Amino acid sequence: MTVDNSNILGVTGSAPVQIPSRDDSVGSEIDGLYARIDTATNSLYLLVTGNMEINSNKLNLFFDADSSTSNEGQNPLSGQNVDISFNGLNRMGGDGIDPGVTFEAGFFADFWINYNTFSSNPVQHYLDCARLRTNGPLKTLNGGNLDYGCYSGGSKLDQFPIMFDGPTINAQATNGSIANIYSEYAPQASLDALLAAQAVSPEFPEPQNFVSSTPKIEGTSDQNNIAGVTNASATGAELVTTGVEIRIDLDELGWDGVSDIKVAGWISSNGFDFVSDQVLGGLPAQGNLGEVRQVNFQNIAGVQCVVIPAGGTACEPDLTTGAHPRAPGYGVPNGILNNDDFFYYLAQFAAGNVAVADLTTGAIPGTPGYGVPNGIINNDDFFYYLAIFAAGC
Repeated sequence: MTVDNSNILGVTGSAPVQIPSRDDSVGSEIDGLYARIDTATNSLYLLVTGNMEINSNKLNLFFDADSSTSNEGQNPLSGQNVDISFNGLNRMGGDGIDPGVTFEAGFFADFWINYNTFSSNPVQHYLDCARLRTNGPLKTLNGGNLDYGCYSGGSKLDQFPIMFDGPTINAQATNGSIANIYSEYAPQASLDALLAAQAVSPEFPEPQNFVSSTPKIEGTSDQNNIAGVTNASATGAELVTTGVEIRIDLDELGWDGVSDIKVAGWISSNGFDFVSDQVLGGLPAQGNLGEVRQVNFQNIAGVQCVVIPAGGTACEPDLTTGAHPRAPGYGVPNGILNNDDFFYYLAQFAAGNVAVADLTTGAIPGTPGYGVPNGIINNDDFFYYLAIFAAGC
């Protein structure tokens, strides 16, 4: 028997996936995390390098943003939060039998966001998010939720990036009993709008009249990475410069203005129930973690969360411990500013690594956008780094 595939007529179908691709990936991995707290724009910027397979795998990120308030947040994760992601958030929390995912000691989750991508022709992607409160969602006297389950996204053709700018925002009367309410704006912005609307019309509030269309959360992904981790080695993970990018307004996170922000996260199955071995902070040599409600990071060697220094507590030009890509501490600040930092920045600038090299909109101090990244790498960024490096810490 022989096969001749030269036919170009007949039935139509989708073109095969071309790898690398901005939108398509045939596997999921976490290679690293780049992040910074930017008080000038009141934003937390994150880049989780790696890939997300277009099969609805979930990248779950949890934030502890107010460490100055003892025990605020959740640890372990509750199963009584707002409904979002088809109750996927609560699928990770306690159910009365299993405790729910347990974070590192001292980590109390205040905020959750999930990125997932699926389908093809065109590729779809979504962000879902929610505030996490110690005692569960805020409620009316009749048990209706005041806190929102929030979502945004769609086709990458017209949602690049995803922006939480509406238009959907459900209403809840002051004494309402609606179990779950949803919004395409960010969680705190939605709650603030609802409370303002209730103050004007308690029985028939119109929160859409009180919410700003300026997005408090944005995100997208670039799947072009073909390096990074494999099923046998993490060598090269630090060289990956693309992945899932997210900006979150600091007020949405509930940041207290002084604390470092801790981030925990992992890639799970599309049902949220099964945790892979792709975990922020890394894992010792072992396989997938399995059932999410039974995962206890306090019983796993190492630290499965990352600390983002609060603004003003870190030396901005301090970028690395050493200048050799294969050396331990490459790309990890060590509190010492020297030539290794300069040459590391030079390498990232030459490589086009936006997460590291994009530092400013303009190079003239005092002008609008000075010290504010704009998504573009050019000579302004180089001269900005040169200036802060020369200024020292």
